[in-house]
Amino acid sequence: KKRMPGEEGKPTLPRCWEVKQCGATECPLYENPGVACWLVDNTFCEGKNRPFENRFLMTCSRCPVYLEVRKRADGRRIADKAILATFDRMLNNLYSYHISIKETNRVLGQKIARLRSVQEISEAILGPYKLEQVLYMVLTALTAGEGFGFNRAFLFLVNNTGEFLTGKMAVGPCDHEEAMRIWGRFSKEKRPLKELMRTWDKTRLESKINKTVNLISFPLNSQDNVLVQSLMENRIINVPDVSSDKRAWPVAEGLKTDAFAVLPLVKDQRRIGVVVVDNFVTRVPIADEDLEQVARYLRLLQGLDAPTLEDIAIGGYYGT
Repeated sequence: KKRMPGEEGKPTLPRCWEVKQCGATECPLYENPGVACWLVDNTFCEGKNRPFENRFLMTCSRCPVYLEVRKRADGRRIADKAILATFDRMLNNLYSYHISIKETNRVLGQKIARLRSVQEISEAILGPYKLEQVLYMVLTALTAGEGFGFNRAFLFLVNNTGEFLTGKMAVGPCDHEEAMRIWGRFSKEKRPLKELMRTWDKTRLESKINKTVNLISFPLNSQDNVLVQSLMENRIINVPDVSSDKRAWPVAEGLKTDAFAVLPLVKDQRRIGVVVVDNFVTRVPIADEDLEQVARYLRLLQGLDAPTLEDIAIGGYYGT
């Protein structure tokens, strides 16, 4: 290989722009031989201009240029090998810590965003709204991207006689075609969560998904129904695969879904109903942690000065 000016008579390092076939001519290392590229700030590896602390662990330490130089440094002396092995171990540990911190920050960011959404949701439902409007807002918050982001949410309530668990309201698409249409419109409009929650009118009760859920009813004395079980035992039930849980078959058939989760609505030991959520379009698995956050959100609503589940429990029916 022909040496460049300044390389004559000197040991050379791999030319990173040649090894990686890089065309970033604006990079300070381009055609600049004899420089340990991983020690130089603001290089353009991976098409990004990043400082050393963000670049070395994630990119440079696994780059063929650096690995070639590391291979050359592996001398024959025991001391050389010991020092190099120690450095490699430290590097691997730092890489693991870096990944762990990034994941922690990601999860923390999600939780902060969720807390902000819950605050926004709580503010949105305060006002002179009827109970059916508040219930619509609650379900909308469960399905909105800025809220909890489920594809659909269904509300089932215990009827007046206390004998049946009956579908009363739903928010979300009825099929994939409607989902693409609704989500396409929302992505263009970019409406704030509060505004989405307050888009209530009586025609919402005439939607296809509402008509579907209104036809579904389960006896409370049923021993093999997952919704009834969730309500009676006052516990969240996540059904990731309907085919392996026969208790979920009647629900899956009615809602046309193959995975869902159930959250009980219980106030002062009074069984009110359940909320069902699913991701029947995106097929994203429902995480237990997300369900716990939804449960906390539903409990939070009880402390607000607005029509809540307590009104359902007292009135014994929906839509007053």
